Amino acid sequence: MSGKMSINVRVTDDKSAVLLGVTSNGKSVGEAPMSAGEVTEMINYLMQARSMLRDQVPITLDPVATLSGVKHPLWHRYPPTADGQNIAIRHPGAGWTLYVLAQAEAQKLAMGLLQPFPPKKPA
Repeated sequence: MSGKMSINVRVTDDKSAVLLGVTSNGKSVGEAPMSAGEVTEMINYLMQARSMLRDQVPITLDPVATLSGVKHPLWHRYPPTADGQNIAIRHPGAGWTLYVLAQAEAQKLAMGLLQPFPPKKPA
């Protein structure tokens, strides 16, 4: 196979699976159905692979970045470990992700959430 290859993703009509398709030069090469569990597993593999790339996710957030959000996500706190405070946050597409926060970061987060957000400066 040579030429331009692309991956396309769609949900089945009955919403029971995701179809992961590959096209080459605009022609379908194949399509693989994936269950919800397989999609979650693939997302986890992709996140792990992304974390190993030289082009890392920026450490600081661009102040004008446009982010997609999740309104009212579910979360669950786990008992702290030697590594820090443990909180899992649910994304409806990516699943549950565990975050381990150093104690100082957990305290900054807790305090920051309780503080009023600074008013926006006029342009």
